Amino acid sequence: MYTAKETAAVTRLTLRRIQYWDATGLVKASIEHGGRGPGFRRVWSFPDLVVLRAVKKLLDANVSLQKVRQVLEYLRGRYTDKELASISLMTFGSDVIALPVGSELPFSVLESQGQTVMKISFEEVAQEVRERVADLGLVVA
Repeated sequence: MYTAKETAAVTRLTLRRIQYWDATGLVKASIEHGGRGPGFRRVWSFPDLVVLRAVKKLLDANVSLQKVRQVLEYLRGRYTDKELASISLMTFGSDVIALPVGSELPFSVLESQGQTVMKISFEEVAQEVRERVADLGLVVA
């Protein structure tokens, strides 16, 4: 489990952004300790970090926050955390497609039409997060 400060360091997001996404339900901390008031804190799990990092990649690819919310709602409704690890997301324009393992779309066709195509594999994002956790001297939880 990771504190907000560790989560920010691993995901390369600001504390403010992480807190906002938690408060709005985009990516909520898995565990809350101490109720409300003094001593209250949130703790993020490793899968939370992977989702946070994937969200950042989508936003960096100019996918709107509204579209990201829709994608996450769709994924949460169809896949468990374990199944999600095998999903890839492909962005082109403002569209996002979820691809199960083994599914591929013809990148060349989309690119020949002038589309910028980006593929985000949750498995690859998880590996990036593992490496970042290790670089920071934290333990993969």
